[in-house]
Amino acid sequence: MGDTWYFAGLNANGVVPIGSQQGGHPDVRRFMPIPELTSDLGEDVDVVFACFSQVVFRVGDRLVLRGFRAGSIDSVAASTITSIVGDHNGITGALDENGKLYLADTEALRDASASLELPLVTHDDSPRLAKVSVAGNFKVAVTFKPAPAASTIHIEEFKDLSSFRKWYEDPSNPNNYPVKHHHISGRIRQLISNTSIFICLNEAGQLYTWGDPRYRGLGRSTNQPGDKPADQPGLLESLDGIKITKISAGGQMFAALSDDKAVYIWTAMTPGNSNALAVQYGLGPGQMALVDILDENGEPRDFDDIAVGNGHILLRSSDSKVFGAGDNTNGQLGLDSDQDYYPEWTQVVSGNCSSIRVGSKLSIIKASAPPT
Repeated sequence: MGDTWYFAGLNANGVVPIGSQQGGHPDVRRFMPIPELTSDLGEDVDVVFACFSQVVFRVGDRLVLRGFRAGSIDSVAASTITSIVGDHNGITGALDENGKLYLADTEALRDASASLELPLVTHDDSPRLAKVSVAGNFKVAVTFKPAPAASTIHIEEFKDLSSFRKWYEDPSNPNNYPVKHHHISGRIRQLISNTSIFICLNEAGQLYTWGDPRYRGLGRSTNQPGDKPADQPGLLESLDGIKITKISAGGQMFAALSDDKAVYIWTAMTPGNSNALAVQYGLGPGQMALVDILDENGEPRDFDDIAVGNGHILLRSSDSKVFGAGDNTNGQLGLDSDQDYYPEWTQVVSGNCSSIRVGSKLSIIKASAPPT
C-alpha cells in the first residue's frame, strides 16, 4: 500500500468531508486521511497548491481540487506544471515547463458554483515565463524562461492579476507595461511571496527580497548607505555564503533550507501581535533565527523540507519526523489540541513522513503510516 495524504486545520470548505454542507465542515484538529484522490494505487499524487479555501493535487496528469470549487481539471497536463497562479480564493491559472500559461476566464471565476476551466492563453507573441507569484496584497511578479547561457534573472512586477493578464495578452502595448522591472544576478530557482514581500532564490543559493519595508519583514536593512531600497531586490547578506536550496513563505514569515540541512527563519514583527515563535526573541533587524532542535543524542537535527503557512510552520527532519510551531487556532498543527499557539517547536509526527505542505490555515502531510 502506498503513502497516504493527511490533512489538519481549517476545513470550512470541506477539504475533508466531515459534518454536513448545511451545518458547515468543522476544523480538523488532528491529521485525518484525505479520501478518494485516486483509485489507482500506482498513480503518483502530490500537492501543487494550497490556500485558505482550497487544496490542489496533481494526480497523474490531472489537477484535482478539494475544498472550494472541488472537481478536476484536465485541460492542462499536470505533470508539466512549474507554477500555479492563485490567491486566497484558490487556483486561477497554471504555468507549464514550456512557459505556456493557462488562465481561468475572469467572468467564469465570478460563479463560485461553476467548475473551473484553465484554457491556454499563450499565443505566438506571448512571452515565455519561468515563474509566477501572487502576493497576499495581490501584486504579481513573473520571470522569463532564460536562454541557455543567460546569467541574469529578469522580473516584471504588476499591481494585480488583471494588469498582468492585460500585459500577457498584449505585451507591446505601452498601456500594459509592468509597473516595475527588476534584474538579479544568476539563474532562477524559486520566486515566491508572502503577504506583501517577494523573494527570489537563484541557482547559486542566494536570496533577494523586495516589498513592504515595515516591521523588518524583508530580512535586510534598507536605510543605510549602499542599501537597496525596499522596492528593489536586495541581497540577504546575513545568509550570503550559505547556499540555500529551498524557500517557503506565508503570512509574514519566511523560511530557508540550506544545502547542509539547516533551517533559517525570519518574520515581520507587527505591532500588537503578542504571538511570536520563541526562536525570534531578541533578533535585531536583518538577523535570522537558526532552528536548533536536538535529537535523542543531544545533536542538532538535520532537515529535508520546510513549509510555511499564515502564522505556522512545519519542518521535516531527515529521519522523517515532523516538527511544528506557531498558530494552531484551527488545529493546523495536527496536535488534537485546543491550544491556539505553540511558540516552541513541538513534534507533530513521530516518523514515516515523506512530504509536508501547508496552506494559509491548514497542513497536509504524506506518510506511510497514520501520524502519531
